[in-house]
Formats: sequence, structure tokens, C-alpha cells
Amino acid sequence: SIKLRSNKSAPNRPTDSLEEDSWQRITPHCAVVEFIFSGRSYCGCVRVTDCPLREPSGQSMQILSTNILCLFIVFLLVSALSKRMASEGSSKKRWLPLESNPEVLTKYARALGAPENVYFAEVLSIEDWALDMVPQPVYCVLFLFPIKDASEKFAEDEAKSVEEKGQVVSPKLWYTKQTIGNACGTVGVLHAVASLEGKRKLVPGCWFEKFFEKTKTMSPEERAELLEADTEIETAHSAAEQAGETQSAEDVNTHFIAFVECEGHLYEMDGRKKFPINHGPTTEATVLQDALKVVKGFMERDPGEIRFTMMAVTGSPPMD
Repeated sequence: SIKLRSNKSAPNRPTDSLEEDSWQRITPHCAVVEFIFSGRSYCGCVRVTDCPLREPSGQSMQILSTNILCLFIVFLLVSALSKRMASEGSSKKRWLPLESNPEVLTKYARALGAPENVYFAEVLSIEDWALDMVPQPVYCVLFLFPIKDASEKFAEDEAKSVEEKGQVVSPKLWYTKQTIGNACGTVGVLHAVASLEGKRKLVPGCWFEKFFEKTKTMSPEERAELLEADTEIETAHSAAEQAGETQSAEDVNTHFIAFVECEGHLYEMDGRKKFPINHGPTTEATVLQDALKVVKGFMERDPGEIRFTMMAVTGSPPMD
């Protein structure tokens, strides 16, 4: 909706707020336009030349109508841009995406300080024969899925449900938001390696160790800001991207998330979400099977889709 108010009083009063009487604080040759769009109020001042509004002529009203239309179009563009920025994160920085390639991710993680006895191994299928082939022990799981309307709607409903009912989140869980475009692979690796605390030791003095120590008391948003400013991780990400077997494209609609075990609970770690999602009890011995239950939900919500891949982070090398 659109509201139009014109001036009827003195032009020199302060304009510190837009309270009810502030519509009168505009010069005689201006009008304030308020747009109510998607439940939010947007205000702007439209200048009318030659004739004050309190004595409108056909010419002045025509000029006013044109200016209002232009202002409304600007507000629509700003609103659309704001929504897109909110969905993609606050950062304008974009990387090229990482390939879902276990060898590439293993080398990438080790270059940053993951121990030599940690591997990324592909999970070929959700069937039992494929799960039996996954090296043991399994510490956590990375999952790649296509972002679609159905998955976005489910995530939105899930977040509302968690906010209403609440959930248990361990204070030992390390979680970061994602603000860099196409950085979900790196964020997934970060969540995976962070979950190794107490299970595998990082290389002393490595990038992972220093980053986790520096961000130990930070919020997820603060961690994302620090990650965005870190040139070492950006260089390592670029090297891993170039090591892939396929040519990267900046515009992709697939997304990496991690499933990790922390203090007996399975957490879905997605940097695009408001918070990690607790999917209930699990153990170090059953984290793969419990993560698979959640993965099946993604697949069932999009039955015609085949672009799902899953990798396990393990303590022994993949089978040849």
C-alpha cells in the first residue's frame, strides 16, 4: 500500500523521527511517501516543483505521480536485493566451489593441519553393502545436496519448530556461520575437523589449531567474519578447488553440510542456518547410521533428484 502526506506547517522543525506528527515536518514543496511492502514500512520524500501541494494543479500532480512511481520502483529493487543478500549471507565475497572429491578434501584438510590418519572416504550408496565398505572408525559425515524450494521450505519450518520448542546444544560444539559465497565445502571441512577434538590430535601449530584456539570464545557470526578475512584459508581453498577433476562454476545450487557427534548427540552443521540442529542421540560407533537417517529425509523430500553425495571422515584409508 502507499500513503501520501503533504506539509501544512512550518518547514524548520527537526526531523529526528517519523512519528505521527512528523508528516508535517516537510517543506511546502515536498511530500512524504510511505510504502507498506511485505509488512515493512519504507519512507521517502518526493519534491514537487513550481507548485505547493496545498494548491495542487494538474501539472504538479502529474510530476508527483511520476516521482512516486520512480521512488516505488527503487524501493522494490532495494527490497529484492536485501532479500537476496540475506539468503546468501552478508558478505559480497565469493569463492569457487570445492568438488565433492574425497582425495582432494583429504589433501586440503592435511594441508591445514589435519592428522595423517584422518581420511575422507566416499559413501557409494545408502544401502547396507556400501555402508559395510566404509572404513572404520567414522568420526563424522559430509553431505552434498541441491538447494531447492522444498529444501528451503523445510529448513524454514524446521527453524521455527526449534525456536518454539528449543533444543539441547552442547557448549563444546564448535559451529560457524557461512558468509562467503560457495565456501560451504570449507565450512563443512572446518566443522568436521573441529569435531575431532578428543578423538584425533591436530598437527601442533597448524592453521586449524590456531584458528580454533583464536575463535574458541567467539560467536558463530564472529567466527565467520574472521574466516572471511583470513587469506591463508582462502589460498588453501583456491588450491583445493583447482585440484578438482571438473571445471568449477561460480553459480551452483548444491551445498555441503556436516553431521558430527558431540557429547552423545548428532548435530547437523549448516553455516546457512541460524544454528546447528540437534537430531537426537548418537554414539561414535553409530554416527554414520544415524546421519544416514537424516540424509534419507533429504532424499525423500526430493524423490526425483539424484545429485546427492556423501563422504565419511574416517580413521583408516578407503578401500582400493
